Amino acid sequence: MPITISSVLAKEPLTETEIKNGTALRLARCARSAEGEFSEGPRSYYWDVLRFQANEQPSPSKLTCLAFRGEGRLPTGIRKVTPTKLATHEARIDSASWSVDEYSLLLSTNEHRMFVKCGKDSLIIGGGRQAAAIREYGEIISNASVDENYPAWLQKRREALSSKSTPSEGPLMSIVTPAYKTPPAFLRKMIDSIISQSYGNWELVIVNASPDDEDMQRVFNEYADRRIKVIETPENLGITGNTNLGLAHCTGDYVSFYDHDDTVEPYALAEYVRRINGSDVKPGLLYCDEDNIDENDVPSLPLLKPDYNEDFLLSNNYIIHWLTVRHDLLKKIELSGKDVEGAQDYDMTFKIAELNQPIVHIPEVLYHWRIHSGSTAGNPAQKSYAQDAGAKAIRDHLSRLGMEGEVARGKAFFTYVASFKPSSPLPKINVFCDGTPADITQTALRAYNDTAAADGIGSKRLSLFITPDHCLDLDDLLTLAQHALRNGVFSVSPRVIRADGLFDYANSIIAPDGTVTKLLTLLPSQDGGYVGRSERPMDAVVGNPECCLVRMDVAADLGIEHGISDNKSMLDAFMTAWSAGKRNLYMPYATAHLSTPRTLLDEERRLGAHPYASSASQEHAFRDPSYNPAFNLYDAYYKLNR
Repeated sequence: MPITISSVLAKEPLTETEIKNGTALRLARCARSAEGEFSEGPRSYYWDVLRFQANEQPSPSKLTCLAFRGEGRLPTGIRKVTPTKLATHEARIDSASWSVDEYSLLLSTNEHRMFVKCGKDSLIIGGGRQAAAIREYGEIISNASVDENYPAWLQKRREALSSKSTPSEGPLMSIVTPAYKTPPAFLRKMIDSIISQSYGNWELVIVNASPDDEDMQRVFNEYADRRIKVIETPENLGITGNTNLGLAHCTGDYVSFYDHDDTVEPYALAEYVRRINGSDVKPGLLYCDEDNIDENDVPSLPLLKPDYNEDFLLSNNYIIHWLTVRHDLLKKIELSGKDVEGAQDYDMTFKIAELNQPIVHIPEVLYHWRIHSGSTAGNPAQKSYAQDAGAKAIRDHLSRLGMEGEVARGKAFFTYVASFKPSSPLPKINVFCDGTPADITQTALRAYNDTAAADGIGSKRLSLFITPDHCLDLDDLLTLAQHALRNGVFSVSPRVIRADGLFDYANSIIAPDGTVTKLLTLLPSQDGGYVGRSERPMDAVVGNPECCLVRMDVAADLGIEHGISDNKSMLDAFMTAWSAGKRNLYMPYATAHLSTPRTLLDEERRLGAHPYASSASQEHAFRDPSYNPAFNLYDAYYKLNR
C-alpha cells in the first residue's frame, strides 16, 4: 500500500477539533537510515511527520522534537532533534485547501519515544506505535526472497501448471548429470524427479565419477528404466570433464544440465517442450526460475529471473540451473575446459548467446537447488576457484566479441564488475538541464570535455540530461560514457542517492496501468535489495529521465532527437529506443547524489505515466528485460505477485 497524504488521513482522519483549528500533526512513516554498517542492523530511523495547516490560517509555528532514551517509564536521556523540512504539499480536506509541510526526524534505535510539537498540536510516538511503524516499514520493503508464504505461493503455481495438458509429441530431451560421491538419498531424489516427468520423451545420462561408491551403485541398481544411462569413468575428470563425457553420450535434440543432488518439478520438461513446439524458430537456449531446498525439500529463496539481459549476465550467472541448449549448437562451439571449472555453465551460456539464436526464459520455478553442507548453495566461499573461472568466462566472451574490457570480482560471491575502455578520443558531452547544473557536475563536465574531441568517435554523440539537484563527479561521468559508447546502447542511468543517504533511483519498471515507478527507493544505499538488484547493471525498458547519458546519434537514427523536452518525452524516447532493439542501461557503478532533500511519501516518487494505451503498457510491463511477471508489477521492492 503506497504511503500518501490520502492514506495517512484514511488511517487517522483529522478530528473535528483539528479541522476547526485548521492545524494537525500526523506520523506518515519511518525508514531505516544509511548510518552504520548495513550488516549490523539498523542504527537509526527517519521519522516522517506531516504538519497540516488550513490555507486561511496564519504562518505556522516552528516544529520541535524531543527524543527520549530508555524503555522504562522514566527516560535515561533526552535530546533535542533538529527537523529537516523535506517538502510542502497541497491537499483538499473537506473541500478546503490545506498546506502540508513534511519533516524528517532522525532518531537512533536507542531512542524509544519522541515528542513532536507545533503550535497547539503535539504528537507522541513510542512503545507500540513506534514498533508498529517499524514493522510496517519492514513489510513495505520486504521482497520475494524473505517471504515466509513463498511455499504456499509455489504450491499454487504447481497446481496451475499441473492442470495444463502435457505435449504428446516433441523433441527428445537429453539430461546430463555429472555425479561424484553423491549422498544416496539425494541421488535417488534427483533420479526420481526425472522419472516423474509428465513429458516422457527423455534420456538421463549420469556420469558416475565414483564407480567404487557402493551406496551409489545400490541406488543405480534400483532403476530398470532404459531411458537412464549410467556412464562410469574410473577417473574423476572434474565437473567440466565429466559433463563433456556425458555430452558425448547424449542423443537428444536438446540437452539440459542437471546437478546430482537437485530436483526439478514434474512438469519441467513439459514446460520447455511446450515453448519449443510453439516457436517458429527453435530456441537455441532455454532457462527457468529456481529456488533453494533444504535437506528435507522445504523450498525457500526463490530466484525469479529476468528475460535474457545482456548486461545483467555480465555481472552474474543469473541463468545458472536447468540450462537447456539445442544439441546441434553444441557442435558449433568449443566445449568448456578445465580453465573454467566451476563456471562451465556460465561459459557455455555466453558461447551459445554469441550464436544469436532465440533465448527463451520460462518464468516458472521449475528447478530446486539443494542447500547442504557440501553444496555451493550452502557455502559459496568453498569454491573460490569457480569465482575466478566465472571472471575468465566473461573475459573470454568479451574477447570473442572484439571488446576490450576488464573484469573484477563484485561485492557478493559469484558477482563481477565488467568495465570497458572506449576508443580515444571521447566525444564531447552536451548538457540539457532545466536550470543550472550543480557545481560538481559542471566541474566534471569541464574536465571531461577538456580532453574530448569535438567530433568524438566517428558519429557518436553524447548528451547528459540532468536536473540541478543531481550531482555527478568526473569518475561517474566517465563510467557512464564508457557504457554509453558500447554498441546497441541508447541511454545509461546511474544509481541515485538522496541527500539523506537513501536510494532515490535503482532502476524502474512500467506497471500494467502505465505508471513508471522507481525501484528500491528509500532503501539505505548499502542495501542491495532483492538478490543484489541495486548493485547489478540491468537492461530495462526505461531509464531515469532526471539523470541519464543519451546517445544522440542513436536518437537521430530513430527520428526522436528533437522531440525530447521533458520527463514524458524522455520516457517516450526510452520506450521507442527499446522497441527498436536498443538498450536502456541501469548502471550502479556510477552514482549521482541529490543535493536537496526529497519527500518520503510515495505520491511524488513516480517518474510519470506511459504515453501509450494500457494494452501497450501491459506489453512493456511483462516484457521488461529487468523484471519477471512473478513479481508484483505495482510494487517497488520485488514482492511476489499474488
